[in-house]
Amino acid sequence: MKKNIFLASSAALVISAVMPVGASAMNFTDLTQYDETTQQAVDYLVEKKVVHGTSPTTFSPRQNIKRGQVVKMLGKYLKQAGMTVPTDWATKARFTDVPTTTSDQELLQYAALVYDSGIFVGSNGQLNASGNLTRENVALVLNRLAVTVLDGKSLIDYVKENQLATNIKDLQSVKEEAREAVYAFNALKISNVDNFNPKGNVQRIHFASFLAKVLQVTDKIKLDLVPEEKPEEPVRPEVPEEKPEESVKPEVPEEKPEEPVRPEVPEEKPEESVKPEVPEEKPEESVRPEVPEETPEESVKPEVPEEKPEEPVKPEIPEETPEEQEASDNVDWEDELPEEVDSPLELPDENQAEDTPTYYFNFEDVNNVEIISTTANKVVIQHATYGEVTLNVTPDLQKLFSEVDLLKNANVSLYVEEDVIQSVNEVVIKNNGTHTTPINVDGSLFEELTDITVQATYANVVNFDNHYGSVKIVAPANAVYTVENYTFDEISSSGLLNITFTESVDTEIIIDAPTATVTVASGVTIDTLAPKNNLSIIVQPSAIVHDVYVATHISSLNVSGKIENVTAETPGAFTITGTGIIDTLYGAATTVYVQLNGVTVNYLAVDETVENVTVQ
Repeated sequence: MKKNIFLASSAALVISAVMPVGASAMNFTDLTQYDETTQQAVDYLVEKKVVHGTSPTTFSPRQNIKRGQVVKMLGKYLKQAGMTVPTDWATKARFTDVPTTTSDQELLQYAALVYDSGIFVGSNGQLNASGNLTRENVALVLNRLAVTVLDGKSLIDYVKENQLATNIKDLQSVKEEAREAVYAFNALKISNVDNFNPKGNVQRIHFASFLAKVLQVTDKIKLDLVPEEKPEEPVRPEVPEEKPEESVKPEVPEEKPEEPVRPEVPEEKPEESVKPEVPEEKPEESVRPEVPEETPEESVKPEVPEEKPEEPVKPEIPEETPEEQEASDNVDWEDELPEEVDSPLELPDENQAEDTPTYYFNFEDVNNVEIISTTANKVVIQHATYGEVTLNVTPDLQKLFSEVDLLKNANVSLYVEEDVIQSVNEVVIKNNGTHTTPINVDGSLFEELTDITVQATYANVVNFDNHYGSVKIVAPANAVYTVENYTFDEISSSGLLNITFTESVDTEIIIDAPTATVTVASGVTIDTLAPKNNLSIIVQPSAIVHDVYVATHISSLNVSGKIENVTAETPGAFTITGTGIIDTLYGAATTVYVQLNGVTVNYLAVDETVENVTVQ
């Protein structure tokens, strides 16, 4: 029964046949650069409510897809195909990190469905819903989907039975568990690149394309498996029906009179026997009646040299019947010539497409490669397999790649089509800069979803208002940074960090460094500072810091300028030094030391457990 259900549903998944050209489930403006087949794949899955956009007008094709998103997509497809969600989905968790109490109940039920179907089994009992999915794991998962759809038969089985070949070059870099699935992906043209890049993350556009192609392939496999025996019976009675065709065969002799037309080709050949008469009988028409009597082609060969003046025409004419040459020397020949040219030209084009000849990378991610040199139009990278490779740059990214100092020695992960960089998925900025010429890291150069890690020693970080959660500062020791605004995932350093904020920040700033000095520039307001270690805070005139939260293991705070509130959770002694002012000090420290002639604390609100407050 399950087999019939899937056959009925997957029969509609031959996208090129079902979806009319130009059909669109949603008007995704960021898919226009992709070919029509890819757009149709997305549109079909959206119409089936298997996938959806990130907004009514965007699909975010280059965003990495998350494991939890894949579980939901596959679960929705299985449910639409006729499978039911397990009845105990709400009471029995399939993954330890997706408990029955999770707020995402949709994920909980689809996780139960794909797990019980054997399609998505997780790792060490966990789903890791927010994690990325690698290309080799996608091959594994979608092969398991095929097993369910084909009632036990996998893509791997089909490839082996039909002895299909692959052109994949990096198969040995695929983990052993997924190697056969990746081989099948390539052999069945679900993935059409030579280098599969198994460890690369899968983007939303790639997963949509992979899923649609897998469903198409399973549909074709079913057509190979199911109908083969059934049509054989009607074919047998058709055999006698072909017998009357034998009566057509006598009609062939009716076409035989056309054969004398063929000998018209040698009309020039018999001229040998007429050679003494050729000058008198130049009109070949008088020769034509004699041609049928002299069918042997041997007489034709000697005539060819006599027509050498017509050789410019002959080299093209022999490709087809010479009847056309003599029947109409100019008009018919010119009409047929383009037909002769078109047919042979189509074959090389198809062969070239299958060979994927000249590109290093095509429709694939190129992960963690170092930039050797860059201009606006050309980028030279160091690749582990190919060595130095030169790539072109799409016009939208030329402004970024013209920043030579910014990208010098940077490590990048790219999305490349036909050796042209289409997007930057991740960049690690390594150029140190100097105290006088710091590296200028400008967020306006990057797409909002680009993961950016800044490892420079001297840097100005600006224009990152719209990059929340995708930017990190991981500085070396003795780093000096100026930050225009803060929407970062973290700010950390392996040693002393000096950081100045030149614009107001209304979110919590977490500083993770052994020792750090934070300067708040004049006129800037900081909502909350949360250092993980001892911290010095310099608040310049007219600047404001509302709150400072000091973790339990921090023993001291140096203050210059005014801070409205300091909360110290230190269970032991806590020392405040400097020349600043703290309006209110909250805390649970058993002893609070405040430097004499230094910091002024206007109001002290401590726990009842505090034994004493000492002013040094």
